[in-house]
Order: sequence, then structure tokens, then C-alpha cells
Amino acid sequence: FLRENMVTKEEFSGLVDKVNILTISVNNLTTAVANFAKQVNDFDEEHKTLKSQMSALQDWARQVSGKVGIEFKL
Repeated sequence: FLRENMVTKEEFSGLVDKVNILTISVNNLTTAVANFAKQVNDFDEEHKTLKSQMSALQDWARQVSGKVGIEFKL
């Protein structure tokens, strides 16, 4: 049983190399996902800010249009 399931130093070294490569790949993917998540969060925050600013501008435009007698359409 042992002879059939034992690995050589070369085989073991090859497996260690493959595990190291996979570890690097997983770390790179984790970093990429974290960066993407940050970009999504930043975009969401910017969207909320712009939406609030747009709403304030629309309210102002409605008030102005009422005072000058121009219909506000949106």
C-alpha cells in the first residue's frame, strides 16, 4: 500500500509549486474582487449624492418656474 501511494521528492516539489501558484492566483482574485466591491460601493455613494443633488435642483426649478410663470416639465 505504501509503495503504491508514496510520492517522490520531485513529485512532492511539483505539488508544492502548484499549491503556491494556486495560492497566488487566489490572492490575486481576492484582491480583484475586493477592488471591484469598493468601486461598486463608491459608485453607489456617488449615485446617491447625484440623485439628491438632482432632486434639489428639480425642486428649485419648480419654485422658479412657478414664480416666473413658465411650466416646469420633467
